[in-house]
Amino acid sequence: MADTAAVPADASDAEQIELEDSLVAYLESHADATPADLLRAFNVRCYLWPRLTDAERDAGTVVPDARVADCSQDELVQCLASWIRLREKEAAFRQALAAAERVVVVHGSISSNAMRALAALMHKSDAERPTKRRRDDVVDARDTAADEARPPSMAVRSLDAREARSQARQLKQSGYCVLPNLVSGDLDAWIRRRHLPRELSFYPNWKSSDFFHNADSEPPIPLSGDLEPLRALLPGVEAAASSIAGERLVCLQANATLYSAATNAQLGDHKDGSPFSVVVHVSASRPETAGLIFNEELVHFAEPGAAVLLRGDEYTHRSCAVDEGHDRLVLVFFLDFASASRAAHPRPPASAREVSFHAPDAGAPLTDALGAADLTLVVGCAAPDLASSRGKVAAFRAPVQSADFVFGEGPLERVLGHAVGTY
Repeated sequence: MADTAAVPADASDAEQIELEDSLVAYLESHADATPADLLRAFNVRCYLWPRLTDAERDAGTVVPDARVADCSQDELVQCLASWIRLREKEAAFRQALAAAERVVVVHGSISSNAMRALAALMHKSDAERPTKRRRDDVVDARDTAADEARPPSMAVRSLDAREARSQARQLKQSGYCVLPNLVSGDLDAWIRRRHLPRELSFYPNWKSSDFFHNADSEPPIPLSGDLEPLRALLPGVEAAASSIAGERLVCLQANATLYSAATNAQLGDHKDGSPFSVVVHVSASRPETAGLIFNEELVHFAEPGAAVLLRGDEYTHRSCAVDEGHDRLVLVFFLDFASASRAAHPRPPASAREVSFHAPDAGAPLTDALGAADLTLVVGCAAPDLASSRGKVAAFRAPVQSADFVFGEGPLERVLGHAVGTY
C-alpha cells in the first residue's frame, strides 16, 4: 500500500526541489519555533506528524509535543512537503468527483463512520448532507418539538445616514469600524444547542465554524440545516455594511464560530478572501477576550450584538485567544461588492451523479459498472479487476497499483471524509 509520504508521480523533481527549498527557508526564518509549533502552523493533521507508529496513525492518536521536540530539519521538511502534496491530491480528487456523473464504490468491511462518509456521495447538494451529531450531545429539557422548529428572535438594526458616514470615515482611516448593538435576539443558547464543530476540507484542523450560508460563487461546503434560520440576518447585515461601504454588498459565506479548547482556541494571523467581513459578538465566558487583533491593534467588542466591520483582505488580523475552560461565540459574515460578478463555482447537476456500491468480488455487475464509471473508489479491500474501468481510480487504504489517487495513512473514516469533503 502506498502511503502519503511518497511524492506523487506528477510532481516533477524540479517542483519537489523548489518546494523543499522553500520549506527549508521557512524553517530557517522561524528557527525559534518548536517543531510542534511549526507543524501546527501548517495545520498538519495529528496522525500525519513525524515519529508516529502505524497503530497510532491508524487510530488518529494525538501525541505529546515532546515526541517531536528533537525532530531534524530533514524530518520536518519531508513531513511538510508530504502534507502539501496530500492537500494538492485531495483538491484534485474533489475536482474529479465534482465532474463525475457515475461513481462506483468498491469496498470491503468498513466501519459505520467510514460508510457514512461514502453515503454522503449520494446527496444531491451540500444542504442535503445529513447533519452530524456528537455522541454526547445534551438536549435541553425545555426544547420541545415546537421549540426546536421555532426560529430564534433576531433583528439587525438599520444605520441612519449620519452614523453610516461616520463609520465610513473610520473604516477608511483604520480598516475597521465597530458597530454597537448591530444584532439583537435570543441567539446564544439556541446556537449552542445546534452548533456542530466540524473540520473543513479546505481548512484542515479548523473545527470551530458551522456554516449556514454559502453563495453559488463559492466552493461547495457542508451547510448546517439546523442553523439555517440564521440566514434571516443576511439582508440586514448586507444593508448595514453596504451603507458604510457606499456600494451594495452581498454575503458570500456566513458561519457561527465557537472558540474553545475543544474546537479551536484562536484563529491565527490571516487575511480574508473577501473584501469585507462582519464579526458579530454573541457571547463569551470571559468578555475581555471578545475581540480581535487587527493590524496589531486590539479591537474590543464585548457587548452581545456588537459587531466589527473590517477590510479583512487588506489587513492581517487574528482572533483573541480563549483560555482553557472558556469559550466565545461569534457570527461571521464574508461580503463582496455586488458588482464583482463572481462566476458560479462549478458544481455537478443535482441529479447527474449516480453512485453504486459493490463488493470486490461482485463479478459481472461490477465489471459493467466499472466500464461506465467516470470515477471508481476502492476502499479498504483487495483491488478488484480494474481492466474494464474507463475512468479515474482512487484508492483508500487499498493496494491498487495503477490508481490515479492514493490515500493511505490515518483512520479510514477521516481519510475518506477529508478527501470527499465531509469531515
